[in-house]
Amino acid sequence: MRRRRYSRFHLTDRWNAEFRTFYDVTFDRCDGSGIWITSTEPLRRSERVTIAIESDGGQTLEADVAETMPLV
Repeated sequence: MRRRRYSRFHLTDRWNAEFRTFYDVTFDRCDGSGIWITSTEPLRRSERVTIAIESDGGQTLEADVAETMPLV
């Protein structure tokens, strides 16, 4: 395995951030009030998420979490 001897990029200003990825997401329904999604990972209310739809068009959506509830 060969390793790079140089950095690909360097951040001049640092900031606090959080990076999360989700794999098991199911679209339950989409109506005029929003998109209902079931995820194996918990989300926080008002959390900003990007939804990438794997299709021929490769569409992405920006969304805010409006409501969360545990499923048993």
